[in-house]
Amino acid sequence: MTHPAVLTENLTRVYAARRSATTVTALDSVSLRIEHGEVHGLLGPNGAGKSTLMKLLSTVLLPTSGRAEVCGHDVVTATKAVRPLISVVFGGERGLYPRLSARQNLMYWAALYGVCGRVAATRVEELLDRFDLRDRASDRVETYSAGMRQRLHLARGLIGNPRVLLLDEPTNALDPAAALRLRQTITEIAAQGRTILIATHDMHEAEHICDRVSLIDHGRLIATESPHALVTRVQVPTLEDAYLSLVGPSS
Repeated sequence: MTHPAVLTENLTRVYAARRSATTVTALDSVSLRIEHGEVHGLLGPNGAGKSTLMKLLSTVLLPTSGRAEVCGHDVVTATKAVRPLISVVFGGERGLYPRLSARQNLMYWAALYGVCGRVAATRVEELLDRFDLRDRASDRVETYSAGMRQRLHLARGLIGNPRVLLLDEPTNALDPAAALRLRQTITEIAAQGRTILIATHDMHEAEHICDRVSLIDHGRLIATESPHALVTRVQVPTLEDAYLSLVGPSS
């Protein structure tokens, strides 16, 4: 493939501040290149710009300046081409309908992606099996554990067969066993050639599943390297130590 999975050049997003005439720069001239099949971590404190970057890539927001591409398609001028290529997965209740079953949720999202009939039914059953939800597929999602809901989130994210998957804190609030299981699934998804951009505060998670990580603080890109290269450059034992050295504990 001649184009990277994700490309940004001086991508900037400025908001008008609430109740004042000032502005807030949520993302400041971020240039980033993510290759196909890469698991790329976005690390930074709350308000650093991670979610803003994901919203820009998913065409939810427009950039103030700069540009971004997904698989060679500009997110502003080729929105219709970008949207079928991406899927955004949040945690918690967002994106799921708790009074519907897992199967009904997946069928609903399949229809939104234009996947219908036997193709949709087959894909839904495959995903239920893949994420170990078959036995509870007819139960309401409101009866699911946090780990089951998060597996359903991932299944929902794959229903449209995206090439780029955007994950926002996918293991947040999960117990260690459920988080480990989900990380293994993310690695398996990437092995199929999909690109995964994951925003996380979990340094252990980033160190073990990400090919490269980008540190973002106050909207600016601080560093982009593999976890090992970053630890080596800063000369500290762990990625968490490197993060604290470059970003700080209270930015």
